Amino acid sequence: MRAVGALVPLGLVLSCVSPDGPRFPYKPMCDQSTPCDSGEACDQGICFGNPPALTFAAELFPPPGYPELARTEIPRLDIAQDGTVSNLHFAKTVRVTGRVVLASDTRISVAATITFRRPSRIPGASDTLVTVTSLPGVDEKGIAFKVFLVPTDPTNPDDRYEITVYPAPVAYMAIGEGVERLDAQPAPLRLISSIAVEESNVTFTLGQRSDMRSIRGRVVGSLGEGLSGFEVRAIGRFLAKGPAELASSVVSTDRDGRFALGVPKNWQDQFDVLVQPKQPGQPTLVRRNVSIAELPESKVLDLGELRMPSYPAPVTVDVDLVGRSNSGGMQVVAGSFVTFRTILAESPDLVFFDSTATASTSGHITLPLIPASALGSRKYAIDVQSPPGTPHESLWAHEIEVGPSGGILEPIVLPSRAYLTGRVLEFSGTPALGMTVGAHPSLLFEKLSVASPSDRSRLASMAWPEASTDASGRFGIYLDRKLMGIPTSYDLELIPPAGSLLSRSSRDNISLESVQQANAAVDLGNVSLPDAAYSRGAVLDESGRAVPDAEVRVFVVPEDGGICDTSSAPDCKQPVKMRALTRSDETGNVLLVLPRLDFGRAFR
Repeated sequence: MRAVGALVPLGLVLSCVSPDGPRFPYKPMCDQSTPCDSGEACDQGICFGNPPALTFAAELFPPPGYPELARTEIPRLDIAQDGTVSNLHFAKTVRVTGRVVLASDTRISVAATITFRRPSRIPGASDTLVTVTSLPGVDEKGIAFKVFLVPTDPTNPDDRYEITVYPAPVAYMAIGEGVERLDAQPAPLRLISSIAVEESNVTFTLGQRSDMRSIRGRVVGSLGEGLSGFEVRAIGRFLAKGPAELASSVVSTDRDGRFALGVPKNWQDQFDVLVQPKQPGQPTLVRRNVSIAELPESKVLDLGELRMPSYPAPVTVDVDLVGRSNSGGMQVVAGSFVTFRTILAESPDLVFFDSTATASTSGHITLPLIPASALGSRKYAIDVQSPPGTPHESLWAHEIEVGPSGGILEPIVLPSRAYLTGRVLEFSGTPALGMTVGAHPSLLFEKLSVASPSDRSRLASMAWPEASTDASGRFGIYLDRKLMGIPTSYDLELIPPAGSLLSRSSRDNISLESVQQANAAVDLGNVSLPDAAYSRGAVLDESGRAVPDAEVRVFVVPEDGGICDTSSAPDCKQPVKMRALTRSDETGNVLLVLPRLDFGRAFR
C-alpha cells in the first residue's frame, strides 16, 4: 500500500530521469530510500510492475493529423511483470475511396454522409463508427470521399461493416419536380459488406428502383381539401431489433396534398409514415405499421387519404415552473425543457400536437397550444426535463388542462430530487480531493427497466450530473428518483483529476427506492478507491513509429454472467467498464494507472 498525492504541487513535478524514457509529470512515490512494494521496481519516481490479476482491453483513437490511422480495439493488453505494455499498436488500415451518385444520373456525384459501423472486437464495448462526407460534383474520374478502415475478416460473417449512405438535401434537387418523380428520390442506402478487405474504389448508387418499393398517398384536411407543404417520411428498422430511423426520402406534399416515397426492400417490411408540419402550431400525423410484405415488385402501395382532424387555432399559454426551496417556500425553476403533448385522434391514424419551450431565468414559459373545440378544456401530458444536478426533479406525463382561450395556467410544481452524497477516500484512507463523481442511470436499469425503443432513445439523449469532491473527499449530487415514471438506479463513475496517480473506479446499481420524501438524502458513507498498479508502454503505428497525442482507453474485460444472467435477451453481452483514460506524450509513451480490484462489478 502506497500513499499517492491526488494533486501534484508544481514544485514537486517529476522530471524525466532517463532521456529515452517517458516524462510523467507526477509526484514521486519512490526513490533509493523509499522502496516499492514487493514485485515492483522504482523508475522515474514511480513503482512499476506487479500488474493486477484482472484482464484488460484497450481502444486507441488516432490524434488529428493522422488520417491513415483508425480506431483500434485491443481485446487483451499484454502487460509484463515489470509493467511494460507491449501491444499498444494501431491496426493496419486499408483505404476506401469512391463516389455517391443518383441512379437517374451517375455521371456526377451528389453530397452525402457515409457511416461505416461494425461490432467492437472487445465484447461488451460500443460499436466502431467511422463517418465521412462525400462531395458533390465529382465525375467518374474523381474521388468524392476517402476513408481509412481497419480490415475485416472475410472468413468471419460477423466481422463486417454496416454501411449507411445519407443523401444531403442537395441530392434531391437533381431529381426534378413533380409528384410522378418523387418515388425516385433517394432514400438512405443501407448494406452489410466486407468492403475493407483490401484497398478499393466503390460507387454507392441512390434511388435505384430495383432496390426500392413505392408508397404514395394524399394528406387532406377535415373537409377533404388537400394540404400542401407538409413533410412526409417513412420510419423503419433495418434489423428486427434495431432502432427505428429514417428509411425513406423526405418529401413535401404538393398543392393537392399528394406525396410519394421510396422505401428500401432490404429493410424490415413494416414502416410508419410521418406527416409533419414545417411551421409550429400544426399537428403531426402517423400512419402506423404500413406493410410492403405482399407488395409486388412493379406495384405502388397507395395509402389513400391521410386525414387531419379539424381543430381550433392555437392559443397562447403562459405558465411558471416552481419548486420547494430548502426553507420550505417556493422558488422559480429556470432552464428546464418542457414538452406539452395532446392527442387529437388515434384512429385510423395517430394525430398529435407537440409544443416545446425552455423555461427562462424567471422560470417562465410561453408557448402555443391547441385548445378544445367546445367550451371545455383539453388535456395535455407534460414532460419537464430539469437541468442535471439541480435540486428539482423532472416530471413525466404530468397532466394539465387548457381552456378554450389559453391564458395563464396554474404554476407547475416540481418535486425535489434525492440528494446522493458520500466521501471518496484513497486506498490509504486519505480523502480524495478533486475527484469527478458522475452519475448516470445504471446498466441494470437500462437493460431491464427501459423496454420502449423511444424511451431508450430519450434516455440516450439526456445529460447527467457531475460533482467534485472537496478537501474532505465529500461530494453531493441531486438525482431523479424516477425517470420516465420508472424507479431508477444509478452508476457512479469516480474519475481522478489530472496530475493524479489514483485509479479510476465506479460504484454501480445504487438504488433510490428508500427515498420517499422531498429533500431526503442517501449517504453512501466512505467510498474507497482500489489500490493502483502502474504500467507503461509506447503507442505505435503499423510501421513501429511513435504516435503522440493518441487517446488510450482501458477497460476491464467482464467476467461471464453478470447483468446477462438477469436479462432474457439471447444476444446479451456484459458491458465493459472504462478504468483508464489517457493520452500519449510527445514521444508516444503513456502511463496507465490500473485498479488492482474492480469494485464496479455489481452484477457478478
